[in-house]
Amino acid sequence: MTTSFKIKSRKTMGLAAMQGRGFYYPFDLSFDSNNQIYVLGRGHDYDTRGCRITVMNMNEEYHGTFASFGTQDGQFMWPSSIAISNSDKIYVSDEYLNKITIMTTEGKFISSFGQFGKGDGEFDGPNGLVFDNENNLYVVDHRNGRIQVFDEEGNFINKFSSQGESEGKLNLPWGITFNSDDRLYVSDWGNHRIQEFTTNGEFIRSIGSKGDKEENILHPSSCAIDDMGNIYVSDWGNHKLKVFDKGGDF
Repeated sequence: MTTSFKIKSRKTMGLAAMQGRGFYYPFDLSFDSNNQIYVLGRGHDYDTRGCRITVMNMNEEYHGTFASFGTQDGQFMWPSSIAISNSDKIYVSDEYLNKITIMTTEGKFISSFGQFGKGDGEFDGPNGLVFDNENNLYVVDHRNGRIQVFDEEGNFINKFSSQGESEGKLNLPWGITFNSDDRLYVSDWGNHRIQEFTTNGEFIRSIGSKGDKEENILHPSSCAIDDMGNIYVSDWGNHKLKVFDKGGDF
C-alpha cells in the first residue's frame, strides 16, 4: 500500500569544477568523526583533474583537496566508493586497479590491499564500501558477485554470496550500507533489487523487482536507511529516488 510520504530539499552543495572548490563526476561521499564531508571525484577519461577527494563541511566551507589520477600510491584510476573507519582512516575502492587504498584524513597514503582475481582478498571491480560497528570493512566485489569482509588493516576475514539470480545471490552488486540493527543492504544492480543480509552473510529478504509499476526499480546503485528504518533507493535506471518503509512496502 502506498502511504503519504514527503521529502523536502534542504540545500544543494558544490559546483562543477575540475580544480579547487567543487566536484567533477562525484561518485560517493563519507563523513569523518568531526562531520567533515569527503567527496570522491571520479573525473573523466578525457580530463582526469577531477579524480580526487574534496573536503568540505555542511556549511559549504571548503577545506582543500587531495589525491590524483594515476597508478602510484595514493592515486586512483577509477575510484568507486569511499568509507571512513571509526579511527578516521579513509578507504577508497578502485575498480580499475582492483584494490582498496587506505589514507589519513589529511590525504597521506598509509597502505593498500587487493589485486585482480577470484580468490580470498582478490577483486574484480571492487565497488561499494561500508564499516560495521566492529570496524570491519565490507567490500562489494562487483564482477565476482560477492561481498568480502576485512579488518581495518585489510586482512581478509570472510566472504559471502556468489553470482546468480536466486535470492541471496548477487548479479553485479554495486552499493552497500549498514544500519543500526546490524543489517547489511546490498544494491543488487543486475537483479533490480535490494537484498538484506546479516553481518555474517545470512540472507534475510529482498526488496523491489524489475517492472513497469511505480514501486519497481531498475538497476539500483545505492541505498540508505534512516532512523525509522525507511529505505531510500537510488533507482539508477529510472533516474529516481524511491522510498520503502521498514517492512519493504513502497
